Amino acid sequence: MIRPCTLQHTMIFSSRCTRKIRCILLIVAIFFLISFVIDLFQNKKDGGPGPLDTNIALQNLDISEVRKTEMRLYKIDESSLFAPKLNNSKSDNILSLLVESPKNGKVDKEMASNLISSKPIINPHLYEYRIYPRKNCQNHDITLVMGVTVSRDKFESRQAIRDTWGSYAKVASNKAVLVFFIGSESDAVPSEVQKRIDEEARIHGDILQESYVDHYKNLSLKSVSLLKWASQHCPQSDFLLKSDDDMYVNVPLLLKTLNTTAASPGGGKLFIIGRLHKSVEPIRYTRSKYYTSENIYNQTVFPLYVSGTSYAMTTSAAALLYETTLRVPLFWLEDVYVTGICGKLAGVPIINTYMFPYKRPDPTGCGLRWSVSGHKYTPEQMRTIHSELYDATIRCDHVER
Repeated sequence: MIRPCTLQHTMIFSSRCTRKIRCILLIVAIFFLISFVIDLFQNKKDGGPGPLDTNIALQNLDISEVRKTEMRLYKIDESSLFAPKLNNSKSDNILSLLVESPKNGKVDKEMASNLISSKPIINPHLYEYRIYPRKNCQNHDITLVMGVTVSRDKFESRQAIRDTWGSYAKVASNKAVLVFFIGSESDAVPSEVQKRIDEEARIHGDILQESYVDHYKNLSLKSVSLLKWASQHCPQSDFLLKSDDDMYVNVPLLLKTLNTTAASPGGGKLFIIGRLHKSVEPIRYTRSKYYTSENIYNQTVFPLYVSGTSYAMTTSAAALLYETTLRVPLFWLEDVYVTGICGKLAGVPIINTYMFPYKRPDPTGCGLRWSVSGHKYTPEQMRTIHSELYDATIRCDHVER
């Protein structure tokens, strides 16, 4: 039999242990709650655009916008497949252009070209063509270059694009060309995937493959490859579209938008058009896919840029941007690098339009009736959208944005 004093002591001890356990559990719960809130907040900023503006021209540049440091590429196995390392001397940095830029922030094509070409090349795009497209612009009157940056193994996505919105290029009178831009594998011995790519290229003739490693950290290289090919091998074209492989593009509406913009006072022969991202901060959360360390980019916000899922520009702008990329250290976030950092340094205006929506349109013909593009579609959804979009019997209610 337990004596009363002993029972009392046991109950007190048990009560204290229970309180300690509750405190520990509470602390652990608070810790995980804080971690969850931080994670949610950071991930929200991954794609969180700021307020919208229309017809936004880039303003005067600040020399502190881009870090004066080497922008290193993601390394996998063969370092020779990546861009050469850069030195940090002031003479090799395009940031010195900022000092020479006009104070009003307006730079015409000739002025910008002269400013850029006067600077040394520090980031040459010297990758070999492993596959070159048969379909090109030589001796053809071309209005639109449709460039799709795609992973090597996305065979179904490429075929779906050929069968749907990319089929616009099959009609000669449309004056368009479709090219898929891919990287290479790190192994010297061709894999089964590469053999399939070789056969695909032989059949369709619309693949351009360069020798850099195909990896999401090298997406900027794909876009530079697109800029290079369009400006050097299709300079007579009017416009260039850059699209990801999970996009559906309403090509007739895109061309209408581009022609209207080019004819407007704020357009002309030099512009980038897409959905604007404004006041976006670099992701410092190390577990995020879009983590950017301060060693790579040390400013608090990125320059204005457009969403990399799809955007378009004049071919004159593409040529100017390509020349700029040769003189600017590479940065792995493609849309920030091409349309933001290089676009700002080159003085290329950004045109913001709701025609490139933030919100994913429904995967239907009506969903894309009044949108230039939509993203995150499967090959099957692309085919559904395409068949419905060009079905004259389907009536749609226009949803204002």
